[in-house]
Amino acid sequence: MKHLASAVLSFALLAAPASAQVTATVTDTRTITQRDGGKPDTVLSHTISAGGRTRIEHRGSDPETAVGKLASAMQIISAGDSDLVMTYIDTTRKMYAEMRPMSMMSAAMGMTNMKMDDTLSRPTLDSIGPGPVINGHPTLHFRTKMTSRLSMVMMGDSSVMTQAITSDLFLAPDVKRVEPDSTGTKLSSRWEKMLPQGMMHLAGGAEAINARLAKYGMPLRTEMETVHTTAAGTMTVHQTVDILRRERVVVPNALFLPPPGYKKVGFMDMVQIP
Repeated sequence: MKHLASAVLSFALLAAPASAQVTATVTDTRTITQRDGGKPDTVLSHTISAGGRTRIEHRGSDPETAVGKLASAMQIISAGDSDLVMTYIDTTRKMYAEMRPMSMMSAAMGMTNMKMDDTLSRPTLDSIGPGPVINGHPTLHFRTKMTSRLSMVMMGDSSVMTQAITSDLFLAPDVKRVEPDSTGTKLSSRWEKMLPQGMMHLAGGAEAINARLAKYGMPLRTEMETVHTTAAGTMTVHQTVDILRRERVVVPNALFLPPPGYKKVGFMDMVQIP
């Protein structure tokens, strides 16, 4: 994926004038997810982010499912002044669809009288010591823990879900740290009005931990265990995220737009739900 993406960027840069280019953060990751001891699912992601815009390409999800069709499509996320626009691009069928998640959520909350409330423990951060050598780089091992409890009432029906999250972080002091660009910064005030405070505190806690770890180098791997508990039972999800590449490069602005000639369709048409 890295070589293909580099070739595409090189060709696009040659064709684009300097005024149509922007400096962006490029990140390649490998995510392995396993639910309740089931078969692991591996997804490779290529992300380009700049100025409140993010382009994501995924490879590895099952293309035969509705979720797989979305995961396999290219995504462009743009942060506007009042909403977030997610554009899904299908390069095989040459079409794209747009979704505005905050507007959809606001409408759903109004139609169903949905209410959410949650509590969140303060995230902890502990230094475990030396970590494994990853891609030839010695690492330092840190661990964070937190728990949350979310209660939701929708159309008279109530449910409660608790989560216990343990994350093991491995940072390489000999690799220069490159921070990804943030897409959602301008949207924090609207999220605060719509979402429970605990969710906003979770985002703030993650940012605070990230700031504390900045001096220890580049994060190369995160291993996370999340235990979800509801009245129906408990599910444990293990996830390992490896950062294979992260660097600052110059890319054409056109990468954050649907390609010329692509047909715009409805979001439900895009996923082809029967």
